[in-house]
Amino acid sequence: SQFLEKIVPVHRSAHQIGNKIPGAARFNDMPAVGYTIDPTLFKCETLRIHFETLGEFTKGQTVVDPKHFVEDAQNVNVAMKVDSEKLVKLWMDGIKSYS
Repeated sequence: SQFLEKIVPVHRSAHQIGNKIPGAARFNDMPAVGYTIDPTLFKCETLRIHFETLGEFTKGQTVVDPKHFVEDAQNVNVAMKVDSEKLVKLWMDGIKSYS
C-alpha cells in the first residue's frame, strides 16, 4: 500500500543500527498488538520471569526461571508459537485500511 511505501523507509533507517539483516524493517510491536486483537493466534505458556539488571546471572536480559531460584520472579504468559500467516494477514488488513 502507499502507506507502507511511505513509512517503511523511515522505519528501516530508524532501526538500521543493530539490524542483522541489511535493509530489513522490523515491526516489533506487531505481535503485541496482534495478541491484543486475537490471542488465539498465539500458544502461550505461563513462566516465571526475572528481569536481570544487576549482572548476577546475565548482562541485562530477561531470564526464564523454571526452578524458582529468584523469589521475586513474576508469572508471565510467554508466546511460544504464533500463527505467523494469520498474524501477517491481520496486520496487512489493518494497514490496507489506511490506503
